[in-house]
Amino acid sequence: MRLAAWIATVVCVACVHDSVADEAKWYTQAAGFGYSAPVTFRQFTRDWSGEVTAGNTALQHAQAESGVEYRDWGVGVFWRDDGEARFSADTAQLYSLLKNKQALEVGKRYTIDLDIEHARSSGLRVFHRMNYDSWLTLTLGASVFNSDKLIYGSMRGAITATSNKDYDLNEVTVDYYYSRDVLFKRVVSAPRGRGFAFDLDLVARPAPAWTLRLKTENMLGNIFWRSAPYTRARVDTNNKSYDANGYVHVQPLLSGKQDERDYRQRLPLLVDTRVNYSVFEMLDVVGVLTYTPVQRFQAAGIAWRSGAQWEHTLFYTFDLAMVTISTRFAHGYLSLGADRNSVPAAHALTFALGFTLPLGDY
Repeated sequence: MRLAAWIATVVCVACVHDSVADEAKWYTQAAGFGYSAPVTFRQFTRDWSGEVTAGNTALQHAQAESGVEYRDWGVGVFWRDDGEARFSADTAQLYSLLKNKQALEVGKRYTIDLDIEHARSSGLRVFHRMNYDSWLTLTLGASVFNSDKLIYGSMRGAITATSNKDYDLNEVTVDYYYSRDVLFKRVVSAPRGRGFAFDLDLVARPAPAWTLRLKTENMLGNIFWRSAPYTRARVDTNNKSYDANGYVHVQPLLSGKQDERDYRQRLPLLVDTRVNYSVFEMLDVVGVLTYTPVQRFQAAGIAWRSGAQWEHTLFYTFDLAMVTISTRFAHGYLSLGADRNSVPAAHALTFALGFTLPLGDY
């Protein structure tokens, strides 16, 4: 579907009439943000092999879009991946120990508390830009899409370490929907979802020195899954075996229900608010507040202009100790950020890039 939509977009661009081309533009943009509190983001997405630190949230939001703008209207195809998790410190520590076959703390009762959601989608987005004199620009977008990856649910209970290699489950319950059963390895047919969402981008200049920007994504976002597999059950550990090194291997016994049903998944609302105040003609101070359902992030920095078409920004995100540098020029922008000086060691990573090319130039 993604390939067919991309080909259709390219064909539309190639067929734009010369009389329209002067006002038409081709745009491409991509952005991503990843954060993991307990381990580095790379370890979070791989093997959890590093040291577990404090923190109880993780998230990733990535997207790419390409399309055509004509005057105040635009249409594009997109791909996006949204995932968020909240968990107790014990949940993160225990998962890391079991994943890497490290010694459990004998007698310790690990509290299990996990909420997780993940969706991957691709589809079509249409948007319209409205200008109100010189002080307000409002862009409204609507998206329809297909989704092919689903995780949405929770796990509650406790696990007690009976030795440094063995454990018992205490009233552990699971309630989750999925396209692949990562917990109990149940063989299922992956469901297909169809969804819609709205977005808003508002830029206001209430006074000569002030600029306000509000950007929201996934407003009223919903995915409707047909025949989504789900498990709602209590998990027991009466069925155990041990490997050659003495580590326990549990074949969970479920007391509850495994079935399929239609399900509506709500997408996480994402909000980014930015305030610029012009100190000098070429220099602004900037404040940023970013909202996600699992955590809020606050940042501050400066923006300076080095010419009529060049603007640079430098931000520091207090909650993450992350530095972000970006540059905007005539036909594009680039932004990179991290909380460490190397990608493998980073807990937080962000990037954004995009460019717009007038079709009349070709």
